[in-house]
Amino acid sequence: MRPAAPIHDTRPRAAMRGFTLIEMITVMAVLLILGAVTFPIFRQMRINMTVTDTTNDLVASLNLARSEAVKRGRPVAVIANGGDWSAGWQVVAARRVSGVVQDVPTSPGDEAACTADLEDGMPICVRHHDAVAATYRVFGAASGGGEDGIVLFGISGDLRQATSFDLNVCRPSDDADEAGSRRITVSGSGAISSKRDTAGSPAGSCA
Repeated sequence: MRPAAPIHDTRPRAAMRGFTLIEMITVMAVLLILGAVTFPIFRQMRINMTVTDTTNDLVASLNLARSEAVKRGRPVAVIANGGDWSAGWQVVAARRVSGVVQDVPTSPGDEAACTADLEDGMPICVRHHDAVAATYRVFGAASGGGEDGIVLFGISGDLRQATSFDLNVCRPSDDADEAGSRRITVSGSGAISSKRDTAGSPAGSCA
């Protein structure tokens, strides 16, 4: 029986070679160009998502405060931490002091104090939100009275103290833009709405 003939690789030598240095440099240059083009796009998407998420968190807290005021039959407020909305906020119900319910709720303090703040087994501090992402800013303004650091709802779900309240959720300070920021408005009836663009808002400028 004749032995099998050896198998020879008949492919051209050129097909077996690897990348040349010039080809690798070309590929790297293309990747760098693509990165330079797409990085700003992804950065803008991330900024827009952060602004939207922060706006949604604030709107959710405002809606919670409004519904809790109706449910509990006592004032409930969204209070800026330390008077600075960028530092976060709390949803706090009015507590009973010497048998009398407060007209305006007061913050119990930090997150730990918020969690521990109970009255008859019910939480007084309903929600605590930490500071917003670094370099992002949130400004608040009460119109017609009230305090810029407190959005107060009455037992009918209406806005108290102020005739309206505005909150601006601003893009990072190094990429400021009013058109890309978000404005939240609480009307006198307590209705809450949000829209893009803070131009004309009585709250702090996002420019």
